[in-house]
Amino acid sequence: MESPLINYKRGKKMKIKSKLTALAILSMGAQSAFADGGSELGMEQYQPKAYYEELTPIEEAILAGDSVKAGGSYFVFLAASSATPYESGYTTNYAGGGCMNAVGNGGTAWLDQNLNLPSGHSIGLMRFYYVDSTASDTTQAILFQMNGDGTFTSIDSVVSSTDTGAGSDFTTFTHVVDNTAGALIVRFEGVDDNLIEACGVRFVVNPN
Repeated sequence: MESPLINYKRGKKMKIKSKLTALAILSMGAQSAFADGGSELGMEQYQPKAYYEELTPIEEAILAGDSVKAGGSYFVFLAASSATPYESGYTTNYAGGGCMNAVGNGGTAWLDQNLNLPSGHSIGLMRFYYVDSTASDTTQAILFQMNGDGTFTSIDSVVSSTDTGAGSDFTTFTHVVDNTAGALIVRFEGVDDNLIEACGVRFVVNPN
C-alpha cells in the first residue's frame, strides 16, 4: 500500500510506511519533537501545525491523546454558516453546504460562534474545513477564550494551505475547558472572494 504523505506548512513532505507508524511516532515522541523542532524525527524546521492527509476520525482521536474507548473522546462539529459577523457593518454570503464568504467589506469579515463544552473536558484537536480556490489569499479559523473583562486569550488557529478547492487542515493542542474563566469562541475569517470560503470546524474532545 502506498505510503501517505504528511504535508508540512513550509511545503515539507515526508513519506512514511503506514499511517499507524506515523501515529505511533507522534504518540511516543510528539511532545518532545514539537519542543525541540523535530530533531527526534530527523526533520529540519518541523512545523507543529501540520496537515495530515487521510486520517480517519478514530486516528484523529488517537492523535489527540485518547485511547478511543467506550466513554472516551467525542467530536463536536460546527458549520461556519451558524456564525455571526462580530461587527455590524460586515456583510457575508452563504455559499452553500455550511460555507460562508465575505461580500463588499474591502478585505475580510470576521464571524464568531460560541463553542459550548462542559468544564473539565479537554480539546485535543481542531480541524478547519474550507474552500480555497485561489493562490492569492487564505482563510482561517481561530479558537479564543473571551475572559469577560474585555480581554481574550488566543488558544490556537488553523490557516488554509491549499488553493485547489475544498480542503481541511488541523492542529493539535491541549486546552482544558473552564467555564468559570471565560467563554470559548470560534472565529472564522471571511474573505471578499467567492473562491475562498470558511466551512466549519471539528474538534476532538476528551472528557478526562
